[in-house]
Amino acid sequence: MATKQFSIKVPPSTTEQTINVLVNIPDPIISVPQPIVTQSPPSYTQADATETHTITGTTAPPPVVVVPPPVVVAPPPIVTPTPIVRANLIFDFTCEQEDALTKSGVKLLNYYNSFGKAADYSITRSANIARTGKYSTRYELRNTDADVFGSKRTEAARASNDEPTLAERWYGMSYYLPNEYVPDTAPELLTQWQSLKGVSPPLAIWTKAGKWAIDQKFNLATDLNTLKTVNTVIGDCETARWTDFVVHVKWSIGSDGLVEVWKDGVKVFTKSGPNTYFGISTGNYMKTGIYKWPWAHTESYSSNTTKRVIYIDDVRIGNEKATYNDVRPGN
Repeated sequence: MATKQFSIKVPPSTTEQTINVLVNIPDPIISVPQPIVTQSPPSYTQADATETHTITGTTAPPPVVVVPPPVVVAPPPIVTPTPIVRANLIFDFTCEQEDALTKSGVKLLNYYNSFGKAADYSITRSANIARTGKYSTRYELRNTDADVFGSKRTEAARASNDEPTLAERWYGMSYYLPNEYVPDTAPELLTQWQSLKGVSPPLAIWTKAGKWAIDQKFNLATDLNTLKTVNTVIGDCETARWTDFVVHVKWSIGSDGLVEVWKDGVKVFTKSGPNTYFGISTGNYMKTGIYKWPWAHTESYSSNTTKRVIYIDDVRIGNEKATYNDVRPGN
């Protein structure tokens, strides 16, 4: 409560009197920053000697709202895979060209059947499935097909089978086994390395009873009449998918020989030592397809299927300077 003195005329007197007037002026509530307050002179009426004040001032500024900038998430960069640069290839076959099976250096063994041209379904170019590109080679063999070179087969090879006797080679190929490829107790070769000598292949990839296996046959210089056979299971057959193989061979009749096999990028087989026949005059060349001799020798084998269909793609042969990446299947 504040006391102020004022000179006013109070009726009925006409002389000014000085009186003390108690004026209740509440203290203003000031917000930060300190407001500037102005006060108008008080005014009174003679009726009730009421003092009137007008208070003006500045108010506190509104709070500053800081809006954080939006978080911009950059999309992941588009990574373009580096294409494989292949080198040192002797043979590179993917069946992409329209005349691939007739003019690309491929020899279709079935067409050399002494009984005439093989069945139209034996070896065809397929657009239904491919490892790379749009096409692959489809092989079909039935147990009722005519014999080719004395057995049941539908195979293809590089047109030239001129290979050095003891060479180093890299091989790549990919197989697709459809769902109908049921396990059979009678084996079949899907790739074999053969010489012109006409003996059993010294190296082959085959399937039997739902398993992949590496089959080796060779003799030793110290015992030419004894055939050594080694069959090694390397994994299960999986259908409705591609299975990639890379094979590295140093053909030899001695201790410096070497066979290495990768399946789907994982090494599954390594064998050092002799791996071919002593005394052969030609090198071993690769054939792909289906060779199912049990169908031609039913007295020795029991088979529970009558038809085989497979697809093969990305068949490559590299020389002694090649590497794994030069021949491996895929882009």
